Amino acid sequence: MRNLFSLLDEQSLEEDYLPTQAWSTIERLKGEKETLGLYFSGHPSLQYCEEFKSIIVPIQRLNPSQQKKAWVCGLIVSLKKIVTKRGKRLLILGLEDNTGKLDIVIFAEILEGKEQFIQPGMMMVVEG
Repeated sequence: MRNLFSLLDEQSLEEDYLPTQAWSTIERLKGEKETLGLYFSGHPSLQYCEEFKSIIVPIQRLNPSQQKKAWVCGLIVSLKKIVTKRGKRLLILGLEDNTGKLDIVIFAEILEGKEQFIQPGMMMVVEG
């Protein structure tokens, strides 16, 4: 017969785990976003922002009164295609880095021939 304290036997607490390889950073971040709804231990844009740090501005530090043009780097999180009253196509792109989010409007003249390269989940460097 077992008593209440025999449930805490050390042998019953040991688990057998199979050794596995650690997840890549991107795989871990995708898992965090899927599970928690947010990136917890980093952001997919960090490695790209680090690489382009000499030319880009973090989204949080954008200030239109100080700069007329700026480069930003981020993850495409949303796309919205719009046709104007005049029949011209626009694309509203949701871009996110580790500091914030930004909506970018891309006009038809710039969009032409590049639409297949703009997909959610891709990284992008934009001048505007």
